[in-house]
Amino acid sequence: MSKEIDSTVEVMQSYLRERFISPEVLEKAKHRVDKLKDFYSRLAKIHQDFPKYYYKYHDIWSSERRKTVSALAFLHWLETKNLLMHEEVEMKLRLDIKIGDYLEGICLMSRELPRYVENQVNAGDYDCSRMMNFLKELNEAFQEVDETQFDCIRDDLGRVERISFDAKHRSSQMV
Repeated sequence: MSKEIDSTVEVMQSYLRERFISPEVLEKAKHRVDKLKDFYSRLAKIHQDFPKYYYKYHDIWSSERRKTVSALAFLHWLETKNLLMHEEVEMKLRLDIKIGDYLEGICLMSRELPRYVENQVNAGDYDCSRMMNFLKELNEAFQEVDETQFDCIRDDLGRVERISFDAKHRSSQMV
């Protein structure tokens, strides 16, 4: 089942990495969420039926859970421009997600944001302020956790700030 989850998340992420994310592309990505729910409900059934074995192999699915959180959080951000909260992930998947997997999934999601901003700038949208504000707030929240493993968000914020500076410079030269 691990391979099926990973494959479904990869397909979902491939839609979300397209250069132009249209409503149709978002729908294709959202369609994958139903498949993920099915896989995770099967995992929940295993947990219910065989709790001893579920926890024995629980860490095998850790990477998939993080990737799933990342994809769901990015899809949610594209739709709402807000962070997908831990409880919302659990409700979407109908599965308990460790807070560590959630936090690491959000860090993975932040890695997608500079690429998204680059695509937006290349498409002519030079306003990066909303993304920068989101990453600043996310970075501040993760600094409260005081974990150096979450420095990736700070790095992603720096990348978006450089892209924003270049975009403003480029747009001012066009005028």
